[in-house]
Amino acid sequence: MNFLLWILPFFVLILSYFSFRINPVKGLRYRLYALVLFIVFVMDLMQLSFIIDTIDTVRFLFVTFIIADIGWNVIKIRKIPVKVLFMVLGITAYSLSYFGWVAGGPQKNSSFWYQKVIEQYTNHKNRNYILKEHTDSSLKETIRQLSLYKVKKVPFIEELVREYRLPEGYEKAELKFGWSNTQNGVRLDIINNKDTIWTLGEGF
Repeated sequence: MNFLLWILPFFVLILSYFSFRINPVKGLRYRLYALVLFIVFVMDLMQLSFIIDTIDTVRFLFVTFIIADIGWNVIKIRKIPVKVLFMVLGITAYSLSYFGWVAGGPQKNSSFWYQKVIEQYTNHKNRNYILKEHTDSSLKETIRQLSLYKVKKVPFIEELVREYRLPEGYEKAELKFGWSNTQNGVRLDIINNKDTIWTLGEGF
C-alpha cells in the first residue's frame, strides 16, 4: 500500500500524458480545468482545506494532473530553445512540489500529507476548532508543526487560523494545551513542562 501511494505522482504524470494524446473533448475539458483551478486558487487564498486530509491529497494530485495535461503542449513548440526552457521549468516545478513525498520513500511518504488530530475544542459560541500535528521525518531533520483550524459551516471545510513549527529540540517533547476564549476569538496555549512556549489563536 505504501508503495502504491509513493508512485502516485509518477502515475498522475503518465496518466496526464495519455489524456493529452487521446485529447477527449478538449474544449469542455479545459473549461472544467479552469473552473477547478479557480476553486483551488480561492481555497488557497482563503486558507481553506478539507477536514479529511486524504481529500486534500487528491486535490493536490488532481491539480498536478491538470497542469501536467496542459503542460504537455510544450512538446508541440517548434523552437528548440523555448521548448527546452519550458521543459526545464516544468521538471523543476514538479520536483519541488513532490520532493518531500518522493525523498521519503515508500515507508515515509504518508508524512508528506498526513496530519494527526491531537485536540478538538468547542467554544462558547459553539464553534468547533481542530488542532492537528504534522511530523515530517522524510529528510535528515524531523519537522514538527502544529496547525490550528476552525471548522466552517460548510460541510467538511476548515479554515487555517495559525501554524507553529516547533524549534529544534522539541521533536519528541510532550506537549499540553490550554484552551480559552478572548474578545478576538479562541486562544490556545502550547505548554511544555508548565511553560507556555507559544500561543495560537485568533488575534495572535
